[in-house]
Amino acid sequence: MMAGITSVGAVGYQQYYIGNAGVAGGATSLTPIITNSNRQRANKDSANLNEVAQELRDSSKPFSKDGVLADLFANGTTSNSFQVMARDSLDKLVKAYNKFSEIIKSSKYVTSEGAKLLNQVKELMTGKNAADYRKMGLELNKQTGKINFDDKRFLFFLNNDIAKTGKLLVNDKYFTMVLQNVSQSVLGKQTGYYFNSPIDVSV
Repeated sequence: MMAGITSVGAVGYQQYYIGNAGVAGGATSLTPIITNSNRQRANKDSANLNEVAQELRDSSKPFSKDGVLADLFANGTTSNSFQVMARDSLDKLVKAYNKFSEIIKSSKYVTSEGAKLLNQVKELMTGKNAADYRKMGLELNKQTGKINFDDKRFLFFLNNDIAKTGKLLVNDKYFTMVLQNVSQSVLGKQTGYYFNSPIDVSV
């Protein structure tokens, strides 16, 4: 006989039971399928997303308006050290986003609102500037949701048009700003906001 149900989390619920026949008095007992491990996995996914969102935010700082790379782009710097810094910083930023995307794509507890977090990046990378991003070495893999980064193409593009490279990376509504918006969407909410929480059942 079911003694009680305790809900965990504020967003979304899942409850699973197996009906067992043959109970005395013709009653049917309800045995809960494992929910504790489901809850733990949901909590782990949520914590991981927050951690990666912080990494994504931190990785974007060199390209932000007051970041060192934004200043160098604005000044038209072309030194080798600047090019290496820009390449390595962009590689780090892309890797952080790909980890973020992987969590959203792989977790079965992400809400529909959480899944939409990737839409901003998808729209940017497949929109009117998609061809320029590809020339610059950035291309969205539509199947995995991850961004492929070709550092050789990036350096070639940077050498040929530093102004356009700066625009595509640091201007409002472009690459870095969009990724910052994505990270802030997570960090500005309570942990677990974008995740469904299974029900914890006691019998």
